[in-house]
Amino acid sequence: MDSADSLVSVSVISSASYDGLYEKNKVLSIRRAISIENYLKEKYQLSDVFFDLKYFVQQREELAAKLNSDDYDILDSQDDWSRIEETALKDGRFCEVHMLFHRREKAEPPTSAAPLQELPLEIESSVSETDPANAPSAEKPEIRIALKNNLLYDGLAVANLGFEVSLGKHFSFNLPVTFSPYSLSQTWMLRTLTLQPDLRLWFSQSMQTGFFASLYGDFGWYDIALGGHTRYQNSGAWSNPAYGAGLGVGYNLNIGKKKKWGIEFEIGGGYLHYFSDCFYNIENGALFSDVQGDYWGINKLGINIVYYFK
Repeated sequence: MDSADSLVSVSVISSASYDGLYEKNKVLSIRRAISIENYLKEKYQLSDVFFDLKYFVQQREELAAKLNSDDYDILDSQDDWSRIEETALKDGRFCEVHMLFHRREKAEPPTSAAPLQELPLEIESSVSETDPANAPSAEKPEIRIALKNNLLYDGLAVANLGFEVSLGKHFSFNLPVTFSPYSLSQTWMLRTLTLQPDLRLWFSQSMQTGFFASLYGDFGWYDIALGGHTRYQNSGAWSNPAYGAGLGVGYNLNIGKKKKWGIEFEIGGGYLHYFSDCFYNIENGALFSDVQGDYWGINKLGINIVYYFK
């Protein structure tokens, strides 16, 4: 590129392939355009030149077919291209970058930094979503989905599975479920179905790692005997579960380089109301009493193995 004295504006058009997640490729395309703008401003002292950035997500063949570069002066210095490839395009795959330099007419000085020519923008994208007009702040937070298993319940032979989905950058919804329909013996049984939905606040920018706090509900149906003389069952069967709520804290730690696995530690305490029918702990034991009460204390505890789908 020759002297920059006659430049009025520079258009930087970058693209990324739509192979993979659209949002990630869009941000990659934006970063390419910004990287090239910063490089040209620094090397050629173009601080007073207007830069018009355009970025797309599509195949390079489609973008190249829409551009007619014959009307423009194109950057052709091999040193410049080598530097740009090392900085702006080092993470690229199937990338395309065009830089169009709009020059002043020699006869009259410019009155503003507006571009002299407009580049046609009729570029089709494989995604119907409209690209933002501004920089990466328009990026939507990535949705994360995870499944988890509580090792503490596994140790009690209680089947369990948890599901979690992100709600923006700092919140997520978590739903652990336990289910145990079997008895260990005639006098030992831990039959349960419990739900503990919770809303989590993450102090990091991802539900995948770091500390979190949670507000949760607690609902449980049970039929429990621990070898003594009494078997306890929630009164009214399905219509009257134990219920409560609480506050929890926890920490999530990634396992492995691919960040697909994690381990999560959580503890919570709060309130639980129960109403139990009491039966003799024998086969077809008769109902002889009932008991109800309110519990305050720890009612949530977990060491979870977590798998992240995305």
